Amino acid sequence: MSFGQHADNFQSLIKQTKTYFSIYDTLYPNGEEYFPINKLGLSKDEIKQVIQDYNGEDNTLSKNKDSILQYGAIEVLQTCIIKNIKKIAAHPDFSKNDITALFANTGLYIVKSDDNKLYNFSFDAKNGGTYQMQISIMHYTDYNLNQTNTVNTSQNQDPGTDFSFADDGYSKIYTIYTKEGTKYLLAGSVKKCSTCYGSYISLIKFRGNKFVQEFYYSIDLRDYETGISYDPKTKIISVNYKTDDLTADCVCENGGDGNKEESQGRVDEVILETEEEVLAEEDDIPITRQCSCTFVFDGSNFMLRKKSSTIIETE
Repeated sequence: MSFGQHADNFQSLIKQTKTYFSIYDTLYPNGEEYFPINKLGLSKDEIKQVIQDYNGEDNTLSKNKDSILQYGAIEVLQTCIIKNIKKIAAHPDFSKNDITALFANTGLYIVKSDDNKLYNFSFDAKNGGTYQMQISIMHYTDYNLNQTNTVNTSQNQDPGTDFSFADDGYSKIYTIYTKEGTKYLLAGSVKKCSTCYGSYISLIKFRGNKFVQEFYYSIDLRDYETGISYDPKTKIISVNYKTDDLTADCVCENGGDGNKEESQGRVDEVILETEEEVLAEEDDIPITRQCSCTFVFDGSNFMLRKKSSTIIETE
């Protein structure tokens, strides 16, 4: 499908994209009602394209082919929005405007680094389930576009590398200046079901016209109030949680592509195993532990400096 191509002026792109979002906000993925195609903000050629693309799908188009089921309308607008965001980010006027202010209260969530180089655009995927899926688009201003197969705006996969940005985007991008150059700490979270929450944090650097991941930690829990936190003043990542059926063990490992070791140097470790815990493990009785990990930035990467695991209850 090829939509969202008929507005190249920067302000026109902004206006058009905001219109898409105002329509998008009214749609429901599980709705069985049809939505008029001519109300989607498309050109005549794009309307013809929609009819052509969905004509073979059972009942997606109305009998008169002038309306489309809401899930189809959502897909069409997602394509339009993504294309426009990429065009907006690539536009010469992008850096001259406060893009966050321009899209305030529209449904487009924008996070950027302190140096105004790395951006994350995200919005509700309207997937219809308890998993609150997001559509995420990354933009980095310093890609060398003269190199083959390089784009400065992409979804998920970073061009030229195996590293993938988080599918559901990020809530924070921290800029960390080091002797090795600028690095970015990206933090995010997502509700995966009615009572399951995932959080993740990643340290990346830009080298050789691609991003390289040096640190990564993620966790899935039932309790949304615990998990991963970061203090930009002290440059410390703290992980605190109680084990549950989603994460049954205490884990303090760097899953990044760079330094795979848990730490360099001394690690303060507190592992309290009581006689009660030993007996419980032998009898396969569920054990709940209080876990914590402390990762400290050493000027280059985050290193594990403290970890603890203590039993807090048995059943």
